[in-house]
Amino acid sequence: RPLFRDETRLELEALLGEERIGRTAFAVENHVLHITEYELFPARRGQNYSVQLLGQAVKYARARSLEDIILSCGTYYVPYFEKCGFVVTGKNIEGTELTLDIRRVIRDIPEIEAP
Repeated sequence: RPLFRDETRLELEALLGEERIGRTAFAVENHVLHITEYELFPARRGQNYSVQLLGQAVKYARARSLEDIILSCGTYYVPYFEKCGFVVTGKNIEGTELTLDIRRVIRDIPEIEAP
């Protein structure tokens, strides 16, 4: 469910029934969607729920005719995002930067879980 929304930003809370299981936030900058927060709470990891958060980012980007989604994460999470189609595009103060070209996402993001 949405926690905050305006023209360039959206924050979502992921629910399973009434249980909070995660959250994510996106911001549009320079015609690119940046995932600024992405968290699945520990009790629900390994159960294929995290892919739903990525799906919301793709849906939001497509609705705004954006082509790329960018996020930054620690090295530990890079293999997970690479399996979802992201490509390492650099390093920054927040960690490794990855980009997903959603024009290349032909099918749904696979159901896999972060390590």
